[in-house]
Amino acid sequence: MRLMFVQSGLFSTVSSSFIVSMESNLSPDPSDTTNALLTQLVQIGLHNLTAAGFTPEDPASTWSPTASAVRIQMVAYASLSLSLLAAFGAVLGKQWIGYYKSKRYGRGSQEERGKRRQEMFDGLVTWYFDDVIQSFPVLLQLSLLLFEIALGAHMWYQQPSIAWVIIAITVSGFLFYLLTVMICLISPACPFQTPMSTVLRGTVHATGEFARCSLKLLSAALHTALRSLLLRSSTNFVDSEAQSLDQDSDVVVADDGTLSLDLPDMLPTSNLEAPSVKWLLETSTDPEVFITAARLVPLVEWPLDLDVSDMLPQLYDHFISCVGFDGQIVPSLEEKASACATALSYLYYGCVLHAHPDYINFFGSKKQDENVLYDVWRKDTANDTVVAMAVNLCLSGIPLDDISGPAANSVPALEQLLHLLPYHFVTGRVNQSIEVFAVEVISKLLSSSFSPSNQIIANCTVLACAMVGVQFDKQDIIRIDKRCS
Repeated sequence: MRLMFVQSGLFSTVSSSFIVSMESNLSPDPSDTTNALLTQLVQIGLHNLTAAGFTPEDPASTWSPTASAVRIQMVAYASLSLSLLAAFGAVLGKQWIGYYKSKRYGRGSQEERGKRRQEMFDGLVTWYFDDVIQSFPVLLQLSLLLFEIALGAHMWYQQPSIAWVIIAITVSGFLFYLLTVMICLISPACPFQTPMSTVLRGTVHATGEFARCSLKLLSAALHTALRSLLLRSSTNFVDSEAQSLDQDSDVVVADDGTLSLDLPDMLPTSNLEAPSVKWLLETSTDPEVFITAARLVPLVEWPLDLDVSDMLPQLYDHFISCVGFDGQIVPSLEEKASACATALSYLYYGCVLHAHPDYINFFGSKKQDENVLYDVWRKDTANDTVVAMAVNLCLSGIPLDDISGPAANSVPALEQLLHLLPYHFVTGRVNQSIEVFAVEVISKLLSSSFSPSNQIIANCTVLACAMVGVQFDKQDIIRIDKRCS
């Protein structure tokens, strides 16, 4: 910001001096009036009264600037205004950044400070702070282009040969700028990045996303129409937008005879927890912080509108970094590998639910989901049940005999599985092994020596309803605590 402010000030000074030198074309030349009066006096001295006339000469009274001079001055003053506006934006940007740095943490406990920082960071993204800051250098670049145009046009009427030199240099610089922008659009890794290339890349990406979403919605509508005509599935799934707003009963019967559970609105929770954990996983270089954030993934409700698909390949890369040359987890990195495997499985469940009924490969075109998940399941023994369920979710037609391994006998592990099992039934990715395992999980939790909590009872009820074909909203499935249901 400081550098751009200095550059804007220097350029404004240079352009102002040129504008002052060109202002003579907007006002009459005083020497013209002096020369006209002297000529009139000479005619009077020569007794040529007819040529001298009977009134003093005043060329300024009939003078007006040429249209070309006015247009050149308009362009020059526009250039000066844009450079001053860029300097003003640099001052504002410096103030905004200073305010963000001083207020991003605030006071309070470590958790409150973390939520405050995440709230401030989300504000930067929501209000397009980076795009606004990047627009100020664009103003300065546009100001330079207008100044070159005004300078070339002015010299064209003074000395065309000099004007050709200015025009040639201006066109060469403009073409070079366009070339770098086009290269940056083709290759995001190109080092010649400019604010204009960033804006254009965002525009192209937004246009492509809009077209992709439109085609996706059209395909989903056609798929739903054909499915309603040809298929009657025992498990029906509806979104909250499709449910009636005036539906008061808790349990209703659909036209096809299946039960539909009308769940209340989600209880208000902090909408900063999931973005905070996502930010830590994406940016943290501290191993302890990364492991702590990965452990928080199963404990946080991940909104469906929060895109976490880009985190799956990243977590898989972290998991692979824990594997030694022998293909096994390095003993000193078992804790990190276990946290990555659990977080990857949970986030994969959310991505599948968000994309339902469509099928998307979330690990890229070069890595199939089933291969990645199977690789994690084969290497990770601490979370073999959770990861095995994720593999079964991806390949619902293939039963997994190892799904009820030793890790599924502890109450905490069973509670985790109790939260994940409804995903299989509401998305239709279920087979006999999953059905048997779901009954086993419910039986173990309700018949355990410890008295089941209200949350366990509620989650068991939701799972049982999903198994018999009760309709659910996506927001109710991602809910960690289903006691409000």
